[in-house]
Amino acid sequence: MNFIQPNFLIFLFIFSCLYSLFGQRARISIGIIGSFYFYAYFSPQYAVLLLISSLVDFFCGRSIYRNKSNKRLWLILSLCCNLGILLYFKYDDFIIDNLAYLFPDIPKSKSTLVPMGISFFTFQTMSYTIDIYRGQLIPSRSFKEFLFYVSFFPQLVAGPIVRAKDFLPQIKNASIDRTVFSSSCIRFLRGFAKKACLADSLGIYIVDPAYNNINNSSPEFVLLAVIAYGLQLYLDFSGYSDMAIAIGRILGFKFPENFNYPYLATSFSEFWKRWHISLSSWLKDYLYISLGGNRYSIFRTHSNLMATMLLGGLWHGAGWNFIIWGALNGFYLIIEHFLNLKNNLSNRFMRTIGHCWVIGGFFFSLIFFRATTFNEACTIIQKCLSISYTTIMFHLTHLNRIENWQIALLLCLCCGTHLVKAFSKISLTFNKSPLTFKILYYTLLGFWLLHFYPSGKVTAFIYFQF
Repeated sequence: MNFIQPNFLIFLFIFSCLYSLFGQRARISIGIIGSFYFYAYFSPQYAVLLLISSLVDFFCGRSIYRNKSNKRLWLILSLCCNLGILLYFKYDDFIIDNLAYLFPDIPKSKSTLVPMGISFFTFQTMSYTIDIYRGQLIPSRSFKEFLFYVSFFPQLVAGPIVRAKDFLPQIKNASIDRTVFSSSCIRFLRGFAKKACLADSLGIYIVDPAYNNINNSSPEFVLLAVIAYGLQLYLDFSGYSDMAIAIGRILGFKFPENFNYPYLATSFSEFWKRWHISLSSWLKDYLYISLGGNRYSIFRTHSNLMATMLLGGLWHGAGWNFIIWGALNGFYLIIEHFLNLKNNLSNRFMRTIGHCWVIGGFFFSLIFFRATTFNEACTIIQKCLSISYTTIMFHLTHLNRIENWQIALLLCLCCGTHLVKAFSKISLTFNKSPLTFKILYYTLLGFWLLHFYPSGKVTAFIYFQF
């Protein structure tokens, strides 16, 4: 069930009506039933897996809290169960295929259907037992409340990753605040527009045609597709996060923010505080710091950074391309740490250099993120490098004669969506503008968004596969 499909909007309306009619105790049961229906719509057989994972971590959490002497064993059991589920359902094909490459006698694997959002809900439940082990959280007494936390549908399949210590205290005090209803609806519509009108249009008109036919695409179009994919990924994922946060707010829950204008960052250390914030902070708190963080030698710090980013890449997908993507971003962080770049961005010129460094480096890494094979990624890089100075100048001097004005306007809208709200002066000027100007602006924007909406071509969110 996709957030931008009519059947989800019908489900959300019915669920919200039932949820608002009863008290908080009954709402928990309604939330669990509705969330399992939502998840079972994707993969009914794996709804049982969600229940089993919740049972294991609930009882492991209670055992960690009660048995101080054996709490490490209970934590290991919880981690083994969660990581075992991930390895079996998400990485078994990858592991067996690589072993078969080294040992030809091993039969190749048969593709296994990966449960939707498995990486998200396993990381959520892992944070629960780890926080109890660290003494930062008291386990939930009610399995029903814990199951409600794990299965809550708005962020279940694509985040943001919500930690138990932030969500569980909200359950008893959650109340539907009608004063935030209108602002939450506006945020949901903004996320809807990002995904359905902009991200999907970029995929349909630019990214997919180029990546599906790399050998026959011109170098200029391939480069445009690389840039467009960077925008598509941001708009697609931040659009989902906006909708998830808005739904949670309507139902009385506050989720953590997941994006904060990441493409305005001037360093990669800043970028990862702005991009997929819930995952970045999870990896920092539960992996990087656990490995030692920056408390030891420079070599150890750099090794910890690289290990964290490699796991971050592997978290996204079972493939060498994702590992390379993680390694590249780890390398960027090490370079910055080595050069102390964060403290050398004091003037406007250096900040501009920092912007170019982040955008160029991240978009380059996304070539491996989007490509299906390593050879395909190499072909894309080769095509991009084959663009000559003469070709670039020709396109720049003939911008007024661009044939596909729709693509040009689409790219402008995508960039504007990310940049305009980020600059306080522009935002302040807009807020003080006359009402007639605002109405005209939103009317025109709505018209163009409807123009670009790929009617009948609803695509899944990119992060559903993770």
